[in-house]
Amino acid sequence: MADVFPKRWVMRTRPDHAGAAALGWVAQQGQMDKSGRQPLAWRVLGSYALVYLHAGEGVYEDENRGPTRLAGGDILFVWPDLGHRYGPTGGTWRELFLVFLGPGFDAWDRPGLLDRRRPILRLPRTSDWPARITTVLDHRASGSPAVIEETTAMMRLLGDVFAAHARSTSPAADAELAEAQRLIDREASQTLRLEEVAETVGLSYAAFRRRFREAFGVSPGRYRGKRVIDRACGLMAETTLSDAQIAQRLGFADAFHFSKRFKQVAGRTPRAYRRSLTMSRPPTTP
Repeated sequence: MADVFPKRWVMRTRPDHAGAAALGWVAQQGQMDKSGRQPLAWRVLGSYALVYLHAGEGVYEDENRGPTRLAGGDILFVWPDLGHRYGPTGGTWRELFLVFLGPGFDAWDRPGLLDRRRPILRLPRTSDWPARITTVLDHRASGSPAVIEETTAMMRLLGDVFAAHARSTSPAADAELAEAQRLIDREASQTLRLEEVAETVGLSYAAFRRRFREAFGVSPGRYRGKRVIDRACGLMAETTLSDAQIAQRLGFADAFHFSKRFKQVAGRTPRAYRRSLTMSRPPTTP
């Protein structure tokens, strides 16, 4: 599996907190890979942390709750000064994490905004979250001197996470929509007709589209588009298929239309994405 973050973003810590204390700052971020069942050590952080489980399965436990299962696509929120532990229970584990602190983030830690009893946020599986995390890091990678820009991006990310979590746990996210989401995830092709998905789950297309948007915060068409590009990213990382071959497999008219759509969703061209995969892979040993 290819790295989501370029190497320059892996396990770097910001040492220059001067002038940032008035609002807050992102102290550390990176990517961590583990495999197999590992002993889980208790830890206490002096900061907040947001962990996105990109792939794998595991377990989380803290002082307030017993062991709880984690699965790919879950977001874990860790509070300062709370004893906790988490990690894989077997297989491959890949996490993306952001560690942040400061008065600006403390404002989230109030009743009605965050619930320490619910640290695991189960969100719809879209390709958005790694991209939204890297948006926070873009400010640092570009050499921007304004810590406020990075902190603002982090706050915007938190707002998006909590809003999506609220939508996904609302009564509107019922069995019919869950089945529709599963069908779209399974097919992930431009040729998948959303009218047929609506008919399969027993809804008119108008009702399906309205309820899907209410539940997941995005239209069925846009959700399908994101899942198609997510699948394309996987094919680039795991196969030697050309853009034209991927375009054909995913139902695009040709490589040009595939490339155009890929850039609209992923924010960069397929060529640029492939280049980032090559840069992030460790050198092979002879």
